[in-house]
Amino acid sequence: MSAKGDETTVIVVDDDRATRTLILEILKNEPYRVEVFSSQEAAAEFHRKSGCSAVIYAVSILDESAAAFLDMFRRIDSIVPVIIPGFLDYSAHSELVEHFSADGEVVLVSKPIMPQKFLECVREAIERYRKSHLQIRHYSSVVNDIRAASRMQALLLPDWIVCNNDLFLSSLYEPMYGIGGDLYNLIELGGRRYLIFIGDVAGHGISAAMQMSVVMGWSKTIIKQAADPDNLLPELFNRLNAYFCTEFDHRGYMTCLAVLADCEKETLDYISAGHMGLFRYDEREHRIDYRDPGMKGGIPIGWFQEFEYTAEDVIHETFDRDCRYFSMTDGVMDTCDINSNKMSREEFVKLLVESNVDISQGQIPYLLAECIEEAGYTEISDDVSIISFGRRDSTSAAVKLSAAYTVDMANSKTFSEELHRALKGAGVDEFKLLEIELASVEFFNNIIMHGFATRPRIRPKIMVSVALENGRVEVTFLDRARKFEIELPKPEEGGGFDDFLMDAEAGRGLQLIANLSDGFFRKNYHGLNVSKLYFDLQKGGK
Repeated sequence: MSAKGDETTVIVVDDDRATRTLILEILKNEPYRVEVFSSQEAAAEFHRKSGCSAVIYAVSILDESAAAFLDMFRRIDSIVPVIIPGFLDYSAHSELVEHFSADGEVVLVSKPIMPQKFLECVREAIERYRKSHLQIRHYSSVVNDIRAASRMQALLLPDWIVCNNDLFLSSLYEPMYGIGGDLYNLIELGGRRYLIFIGDVAGHGISAAMQMSVVMGWSKTIIKQAADPDNLLPELFNRLNAYFCTEFDHRGYMTCLAVLADCEKETLDYISAGHMGLFRYDEREHRIDYRDPGMKGGIPIGWFQEFEYTAEDVIHETFDRDCRYFSMTDGVMDTCDINSNKMSREEFVKLLVESNVDISQGQIPYLLAECIEEAGYTEISDDVSIISFGRRDSTSAAVKLSAAYTVDMANSKTFSEELHRALKGAGVDEFKLLEIELASVEFFNNIIMHGFATRPRIRPKIMVSVALENGRVEVTFLDRARKFEIELPKPEEGGGFDDFLMDAEAGRGLQLIANLSDGFFRKNYHGLNVSKLYFDLQKGGK
């Protein structure tokens, strides 16, 4: 705001000695530090380094240089007041006056300059700037706090991809105001049993985020203290309901869907508290079904303390190995097009089925978001969360490897070893195996070194899956590094790839991948990069 602490600094830019003398005389008894410059550039440089509370721009000729001066200052400070005194007739410069008048912090003062009136003008401008400056500082502080809170909230939620020996869970979380009230989790219960839930605390912003944080912690406590593991779902909802009604004093509520996945018994039990049900994608038939909870479950958590969720509210079905399951918060279905039309659930399912997207582990939330956006539903009015989960032990014999790796060059060796072991176990020729391994590890390393180099994330991961079918190996990489599109160079030719890999080392790496692979695909779906390398086992070494 000023050059020294709370000292108020006024910059005077002037090419007329008489006007300069008058201005200095008017300001001499004010508690301002006055800096005088004859050069526009020198004045701007001073403000860039030291700051000021007002600029008095007094020139004898109003021309295009005055507009250039204002633009120069606005690039440094968008709200500092600029006072332009000294002209008998501004009407002769109507275009310039219009340009200045469009800036709410420009004050034009005509001759003759009345000392007291001019002084009041300067005082008002400085006071206005002081208040605006305080507001901006406060706003910046709030924004920084929200960013920090957003990072902390992200730590409460699972990674965007979670894989264990039994199942995987992928997620997309986009709060409306940086932080929000959506929540989801995957909790291992032991005995190959897992609890998966997704919820939506009413409201947006900080208040909803605080309630969400409490619920995330309290739900884990409830699960640990559960008296009857076989009645876990109703007990979880009843105790959360009691907590909302007593501790939150009926000042909040949430919808929730909780799923108990038993990979040993191959069962899927779930209960809804006013939340959307489950969607099931059958990859064998490319069909999407909606599992509507109907009248079961009932009202949102926190509405009525006396309400009781029972075992009768739990829905039971088989946990199909070849199906993917997903659910979302109502922020997805509340997204509108430019005409404020919402998408129906039927339209949503039809949209997904007709998209013919390659739905596999980890991709579903991002492919859904991409389909919705491409259909024109882009007006968001609530937090958006999508989760998907499924069995790792699918009946498909094609999948040879499926794993998530933390972004760390040390995991390059781990990936290499696991890829080698998987392909060797599938009977791939040793020489061809080495080609696939070399190209795949090179691409893995490029994602880490170049994709994440300028885009650090909390706990970033790369999901890799390897499938062997019809004499072809397909290696798929999923990552949330910065968006980029590349085209592999033709074998032995070089060139034609994205500028993020323009250094010599990266260029050699891409050329190597191009020479060893038989096909390449990369596309970004709503922040998720999907890359595929293809290798034809019928072809000999290159």
